Amino acid sequence: MIAFWNSATAQLSGSYSVGFDAGDDYSTLFLALSDLDGQGASGPVVFELSADYNPGSESYPIFIQPFTGASETNTLTIKPAAGTSHL
Repeated sequence: MIAFWNSATAQLSGSYSVGFDAGDDYSTLFLALSDLDGQGASGPVVFELSADYNPGSESYPIFIQPFTGASETNTLTIKPAAGTSHL
């Protein structure tokens, strides 16, 4: 019997929250960008920095690498979430 392990994950598409709230998708921008780098994008990707996002938790510098699936429509946007005023 031969078994294959498929560790492929879906490409990113849509909005993802970055912060320390239990409902956030990522705790740091570094982790979010690492997923984008490893998985690529199948649509536009938005990383929204939530009110509890702490830039002091990042490892600097942060590099944004070219990612699989990037195009004129499959873009990356990083912005504060609605109602966030301290960023």
